[in-house]
Amino acid sequence: RFTVLPDFSHHFPLLTRLEVAHNVIACCYGQGATPGGPGKGCADNEGAVVNSLRHLPALTYLNLGRNRLSYVDGGVFSSSCPLLSTLILSQNQLSSAPRPLHLAQLRELRLNDNKLVHLNHWRLAEPTDEVAPTTAAATATSPAPAVSVPTAECTPVFLPMLERLYLHDNLLESIPPTSLLGCSASLLLLDASFNNISRLDTVQGLRACQRLQQLLLNDNPVYAKFVRKDTTQQVIDVLSGVFAHELRIY
Repeated sequence: RFTVLPDFSHHFPLLTRLEVAHNVIACCYGQGATPGGPGKGCADNEGAVVNSLRHLPALTYLNLGRNRLSYVDGGVFSSSCPLLSTLILSQNQLSSAPRPLHLAQLRELRLNDNKLVHLNHWRLAEPTDEVAPTTAAATATSPAPAVSVPTAECTPVFLPMLERLYLHDNLLESIPPTSLLGCSASLLLLDASFNNISRLDTVQGLRACQRLQQLLLNDNPVYAKFVRKDTTQQVIDVLSGVFAHELRIY
């Protein structure tokens, strides 16, 4: 099994699909980068992906799932695989989401079955990005605020074509304000099931996703709490009130 991603470019320079799942690759970072800072990340660079993708500009599908990835430098994909439409990083050991991640063609991103605790690294670094807690009364009577989509220069994540984002089976406790701004323009499906979200006002990041059609929140503490109280409709009212169209919540 691979501990390092081989350089396929000399043999397959026009490769469009690459499957390297079920291996033991531990890190993914660019040449000269230090994963996680000094003393952190992969010991002795073992199992690292060091610019192995740099000569595969035609790549549109990449599956790195079921490895041992504990760190991913999103810049590797941004600079080496600008045409990626599907990126699979599921079933690894990631504790933070990859960044910077600027992929203008990406439509599907799978980060499920990792150890993600938060999405703070995807937030805009602005002091004014805080949004007041959502309440059922406020969202039911107030229209959703206008949301401006950031440009690639000002956000750690720029995925304007992303339609499907899979975050299920992690340790997420919230979806902070502005954390999804960089991928909100086209997002249709968000799977945040099987996490640790316990309060409705911790999903403020969803306000940016005005095209969202399907939201999966099942098997979170917040969902179980409302189901037990037989007030599932309140979950729907609070979250659907943010959107101008019907939103399917599971």
